[in-house]
Amino acid sequence: MSGHERHLQIGLATHAAIVLPGLAVALAGSNPLALVAAGTALPFTLAGSVAPDVDHHSSKGYAVVVSYGPVVVAAVVAAVVFHHREGLITLCRALPVTASPEFLAGLGYAVVVRAVWRGTAKLIRTLRPPHRTVTHRLSTWVVVVLVGGSLLASAYASLGLGDVVPIACVHCGAFLAGVASHLYCDGIVKLPDLSGE
Repeated sequence: MSGHERHLQIGLATHAAIVLPGLAVALAGSNPLALVAAGTALPFTLAGSVAPDVDHHSSKGYAVVVSYGPVVVAAVVAAVVFHHREGLITLCRALPVTASPEFLAGLGYAVVVRAVWRGTAKLIRTLRPPHRTVTHRLSTWVVVVLVGGSLLASAYASLGLGDVVPIACVHCGAFLAGVASHLYCDGIVKLPDLSGE
């Protein structure tokens, strides 16, 4: 396994190779949304560049996921559920109880967020696969990006951002580029030989 720092260096180079031309295109088209998305994509690329090593018990990525993963997942779920709180209140109005529907919705909200936090903390440790198996496959991360991208777009919408799909797509693409750079650094993904020899 290449070191954590090496993966970050390759991820940074990948980010520069992808984002700088993207910024030039965005500036040419004067699209402020593209500028914001490209300008905030670096953390996603760097996270992707170390993400495949979350399966190794002594990696920095695994330590970060164990420490902050449950909080981040719970915060995203909290934002999404809060964004759809009127539906939750409507559901609570249909219940045959005398308590206030707003109180029940708030209670349900707190229970769901806490359950997601605790459940994620347990699942991370329980479901960690052996090193260099499923987390070192590009197809795994495509699925993660598809699911995570929809959650990310929902979280962005709950924050009141405008056109969230392009921003989420840029951020997910940056994450996937970081993952590909990690797999390249580990020798799992190879660049095509364009020399013709």
